[in-house]
Amino acid sequence: MFSCIVAEEVSQDALAAAEKLGTGLAEEMKSAGAGAILEAAKKQTAAEIMKQKEEKEAKKAKVEAAKNDEVKVSDVNSEKAS
Repeated sequence: MFSCIVAEEVSQDALAAAEKLGTGLAEEMKSAGAGAILEAAKKQTAAEIMKQKEEKEAKKAKVEAAKNDEVKVSDVNSEKAS
């Protein structure tokens, strides 16, 4: 995995120092037992993301169904007018 922070007004040295500090803190926390907490947080976040994705897909399907219903009503109205 790779991540990157771009800050035009911050020197590369400051960014490298911040990265080193963050990595060091993460390693200390993990060695102090935070690994289980991090795993639980990852699982919870993944579950929330999946739920949001499912809700978004359901909403999209509902909109598509409504569009299809509008087309059917339009077709029926066109046939009645003929």
